[in-house]
Amino acid sequence: MLLERIKYALSYEVNKVRNYIKFKIFQNYRRENQMDEEVLEKDCCVSEEIFPCLGKCFRKIDTISGVAYEKLCPSCRIWTSLPTGANLTVTSIFECEERGFGKRNA
Repeated sequence: MLLERIKYALSYEVNKVRNYIKFKIFQNYRRENQMDEEVLEKDCCVSEEIFPCLGKCFRKIDTISGVAYEKLCPSCRIWTSLPTGANLTVTSIFECEERGFGKRNA
């Protein structure tokens, strides 16, 4: 009986600590992304010649199925086409709503 109470108390404390750590990680993630958005909203300084800019507009992620892109800038949009052609190539389209830029990447 006493042993089961101790086990329950320990599992309860472990879950509390686990949830606290998850909360702190999520809180830090939100804070970092909010800071990134505030900096980018002021002026991203990306010209049409260097658009889309790796690290400012998007982040490149290597996946099992190939390369994927994650947007970093709140005014950028990334579209991915379905695989087409004999080689099943995928086209990524990058657009900046704020500046009106757009480029295709096959």
